[in-house]
Amino acid sequence: AGEVLHTAVQESEPVDNTEPGHTTPVFTAPQIITGIYLAGVLAFGIACGVRYALFSRRLRRSCSPTKPDETASKLLQPLCGELEIRRPPALVTSPLVSSPVLVGTCRPRIVLPAQRMTQSQCAFALRHELTHLKQGDIIAKVFLLVVNALHWWCPVLPALRRAFALACEDTCDEIVAQTLNGAQRKNYAETLLHFAGGSTPYATAGLALPGKNLKQRLQRLLHPKNPSRIMRLAGTVKIALELWAGLVAVCRFA
Repeated sequence: AGEVLHTAVQESEPVDNTEPGHTTPVFTAPQIITGIYLAGVLAFGIACGVRYALFSRRLRRSCSPTKPDETASKLLQPLCGELEIRRPPALVTSPLVSSPVLVGTCRPRIVLPAQRMTQSQCAFALRHELTHLKQGDIIAKVFLLVVNALHWWCPVLPALRRAFALACEDTCDEIVAQTLNGAQRKNYAETLLHFAGGSTPYATAGLALPGKNLKQRLQRLLHPKNPSRIMRLAGTVKIALELWAGLVAVCRFA
């Protein structure tokens, strides 16, 4: 009976088949790859979030609301009615921006530079930014930024985001220019030149663009060959990029 009990105890003890000098790895290869991927997503998200938070904080501290008797305040409500925008955005000025810019998704604001603008410049700038608001360009840019964070390793996405931003500007320019005659188009082009060189942070929509792209915008405004074709092309690029981003996001979480 003692031998039977001893044999049963030996059979119940786990057998260590590990070869001498061989240790089981703490993490497997898939776990390491997943950890690297998540670390990249986290780093990308933190970098973008901190950068935008700092910009937003500085902007809020420097902003001051426009006065009711100022030109921009008088033009905002009629333009919102013309573009069928039910909730007009807040209108503020800031010395931190050198070009008009649309900021915010839940509570959008149009931030105007502190420098004095003529009535035509102010009207063109407001119409341009309100067109961005009506089209939901900032929401689309934020969505693409999230997709870029989930695919931080893909070198093509930053270029696609830039292409999307250019398509947004082309579409806005064409929508604004549809109601303008030749002389007014020239004034609108002069407004773009006036604000040339200004910077537009990501997840915002502004009037300024780099010099190379600005030259193309001016050529299309002053020498329109087929405006409707340009608008359709820009819209097609926007839709294609949005669909591609949505497809990638769905496949990622499927």
